[in-house]
Amino acid sequence: MSDHIIEHLTTKHGPGSREPIRPRYLVVHDTEGSMPGDLYWLADAPAAEAPVSVHYLITRQGLVHQIGRESWSMWHAGRTYWTPRDQGIAPRDSLNRDSHGIELVHRSGETYPPAQRKALNQLIAGLYQRHQYWGERPLGHREIAYPRGRKSDPEIDLKDYIYTTVEHRMKGDAVSTTNDELMTYLEQMQEDIDLSQRASSYREAITIALANGDHEEAQRLAGKAEEQDIVTGYRRPKKA
Repeated sequence: MSDHIIEHLTTKHGPGSREPIRPRYLVVHDTEGSMPGDLYWLADAPAAEAPVSVHYLITRQGLVHQIGRESWSMWHAGRTYWTPRDQGIAPRDSLNRDSHGIELVHRSGETYPPAQRKALNQLIAGLYQRHQYWGERPLGHREIAYPRGRKSDPEIDLKDYIYTTVEHRMKGDAVSTTNDELMTYLEQMQEDIDLSQRASSYREAITIALANGDHEEAQRLAGKAEEQDIVTGYRRPKKA
């Protein structure tokens, strides 16, 4: 349920990225990764390591993380070619300043779980009500990426997400929402928050160990994090 959005704003953007944008399009992407690594990469990793970000990230459990304000220009589109843009705007410029971006936690060949699809419906409906995007539906990254063929995501069929159709679906879903669904969502949201907090704690502990010159402790902590499938951003040296 995307009315329950987890705010996880990135700090990798400077003042230039926070100048008002004109969001005329909505672009949908696949991460080709998994949680919590996707959240770390898009929100927490240093800009030099991960020069990429997005407005919203939807997990496979249907949790929605807001990584950037809707007024910010995020780094999600890259070089684009989209001819319906305003005259006077070079068609090969990035669409970042003209669009909002949604990332779906998804690897090629996987299905999109019902909870993730429902959250995408709800997020699209809310965004469209606020911004009245151009066109009848969101754009896929593969449709706008330049040169053509540079991107192949998302694999979801965006013809199912025509704005007016999504709004109609959401009115029906609003009637059928139950307390059990809400409790399940809140439990999943708490699990996601806990995982993100553990990742942050491991990164902080590893940073302190490295600052103290204790590389053995840093490697031990990284190993513990890997056992729990937690992404820290610290790469343990390979054994000789």
